[in-house]
Parts: sequence; structure tokens; C-alpha cells
Amino acid sequence: MESDWTQKRKYMRVECQVPIEVIEPVRTRMETLNLSLGGAFCDSPVSMSSGLQLTCIIRARGYKMVRQDLQVSALIRRSKQKGNGESGHMVAIQFVEVPVIAQSTLKTFLETLTGINL
Repeated sequence: MESDWTQKRKYMRVECQVPIEVIEPVRTRMETLNLSLGGAFCDSPVSMSSGLQLTCIIRARGYKMVRQDLQVSALIRRSKQKGNGESGHMVAIQFVEVPVIAQSTLKTFLETLTGINL
């Protein structure tokens, strides 16, 4: 029998709602639906094109003993408008540049949320 955590992706996704502030090229605030060491799936108030490079701050400070927010560079991999007449967009981002300290903090954060070593 497969574990609930078995996934076909490189990094395990963790369902959680964490604010992500996009600071470049536009300023907006998204919220994760799931998060991994490799990226996030987010609810965004604005449309962003696939391939767009972002500078983001994961607002993790205060969650599960995290003492700092995490700045990362990311690429939009997919973006689509929500269905059923809802406003907003669903955005899949891939982290492409994560400083070592931020990656370590993100890993600890996700391990604390799941109780599993990643």
C-alpha cells in the first residue's frame, strides 16, 4: 500500500496557506494552496504569464517557529483564471534561485508542518 505522502514529483507538496508577496516585476500578494522545496501552487489576484520571472518573499516568519521571511526567485510555470465565475487566478511557480539559508529554513518549516523528514 502506498503512503499518503508518495508523490510522483521531485519534492513533496505540503498543503498550507502561506502568504507570498511578489515584489518584482509587479507588486501583489498571493497565498499558497500547497508548497514544496521546489515551488508552490498559489491563489493570485492578478494574471501572470507563463515564463515570467518573479522575485518573491515567502512570509513564513511566525509560522511554526520560523524566524525570518524567505526571499526567492521563481518562474511562473502555469497560470489560469479560476472557474465558476470566481475572480482571481491559479498560479504554479517554480523556485529557480533559493539562497542556501532560505532553502534550509523552508525545509525545516515544511518538516515541522508534516512531521516528516524531507
